[in-house]
Amino acid sequence: MKNLFSGKWGDLAALLAGATLPLALAPFDWWWFAPLPLLAYLALSHGIAMRRRFWRSFLFGLGLYGTGASWIYVSVHDYGPAPAPLAAGLIFLFSCGMALLFCCRCCAGTVFCKTNAAA
Repeated sequence: MKNLFSGKWGDLAALLAGATLPLALAPFDWWWFAPLPLLAYLALSHGIAMRRRFWRSFLFGLGLYGTGASWIYVSVHDYGPAPAPLAAGLIFLFSCGMALLFCCRCCAGTVFCKTNAAA
């Protein structure tokens, strides 16, 4: 039987796991909640193809920075001269750029942490 989280549902779960991680930070301060989204991300990125792992890493980072950097939108739109569509586009580009950090982690983990299948 195919795993429920092996396809698009796993991608959505990675996005949601990243989006819930900022609940562990201020102003919510649910510090005890921080390991749960990280463990979900690790479980969702285990045992899948490299391309899918890269995509899920990007989605996790996009969810994390998309929700966690929402205060930057307020700074750009309310206190800066940017109209709402421009501010939203800038925050989306910023979140995509920051999400690439998780993709680097994915690639580095694959290259440097290869396991020996014969052992």
